Amino acid sequence: MSQTSSSLQESAVELDALLPTTLVFPLTIPADLPATLLSLAVEEDTPELSDRFVLASSNEAEAHTFTLTEQPEQGNAIDNGGDIFTFVLDDDSQALNIGESETVSFSDSATGAEMVEASTVSITVAEDDGKFELYQDNETIDFYVWDASTLDLAQPTYVLTHGWQTENGQTETNWVNLADSIHDVDPDSNVIFMDWGALGNTPNYVQAANSVERVGRRLGRFLDNQNLEATTTQVIGHSLGAHVSGIAGDTYDDLTGLSVGTIVGLDPAGPLFESVLGFGGRGPDQRLDATDSDRTIAFHTSRTLGFDGELADLDLYVNWDDLLQPGQSSFVGNHGYAIPLFTDLFKGTAFTQPDGSLFNLASLSVLDGRVDVDTTNPVV
Repeated sequence: MSQTSSSLQESAVELDALLPTTLVFPLTIPADLPATLLSLAVEEDTPELSDRFVLASSNEAEAHTFTLTEQPEQGNAIDNGGDIFTFVLDDDSQALNIGESETVSFSDSATGAEMVEASTVSITVAEDDGKFELYQDNETIDFYVWDASTLDLAQPTYVLTHGWQTENGQTETNWVNLADSIHDVDPDSNVIFMDWGALGNTPNYVQAANSVERVGRRLGRFLDNQNLEATTTQVIGHSLGAHVSGIAGDTYDDLTGLSVGTIVGLDPAGPLFESVLGFGGRGPDQRLDATDSDRTIAFHTSRTLGFDGELADLDLYVNWDDLLQPGQSSFVGNHGYAIPLFTDLFKGTAFTQPDGSLFNLASLSVLDGRVDVDTTNPVV
């Protein structure tokens, strides 16, 4: 192998392997520059290449320079072993702006013994994925802001918070996807994530549940200290985080005399918070309830881990007669389903109901009381 080919191999960026064959495109951009996502979309029916991604780097804010082999023949692909192939590149470089594409054909074989034509692939430069930046921290509770280091008080604010057994939730796919979807719909908004994993990430559920009031009051004080516009603030919490959100709304009201605009409970936690046969449970001042904000919404997706009773202005009972939620295989999956469902609503997904009507993001503003929702028939 030539020195040039060896150098190209060393600079290769490996595609995540979803199937046995992994493809490696040697990209000749300095590795220390900011990462940019390039998506591979297969134009022909070649499942071996579906849903693959490659990370490259950019040397300008809007332009991304990389080198591609235009029409590799047999022998242009190097078998590196372990089902990884390196495609040797031309000397030519192609600069693409965000949204522009370059089409390239190449050869691929699962064994490397014989190179066969695999597909024509379109490589498109996409926007960089956003991420949460640390905004404020202490020993037990940290606050992160999506793609920003400051808050714009003139813009709407969304505050997200997790539930039990979550650590570094600001990096978890469900929360990142939700934040990204909110930002797509409301690009000037502040999207904040509160991480209380130091208290909630414990094997002892009772211990985590007993921290809810403390964490909720801390969140309420945070909202007050930021001088946010109450009417355009939305607090969104999953499981125990739903009750944290409710207590935060109560605390904010106590401190300011104002109500948070909206609180959304994503399958509010049931155990210890909901009474069983008239015993146990916690009162409205210790959990999420309809008085915690101007408009309180609860998604109910799990009979086992969630709060079965009505506790909001709008209580959405999602596929309530079904054993499992769409795409889920356990009651734990049912409990977590509320987060991607809420994300789908922000992405514009609507769901056809048995009466032919559509349930979508706008429905959250017009429905009231107890409403049964069917999400088995999505309309994108």
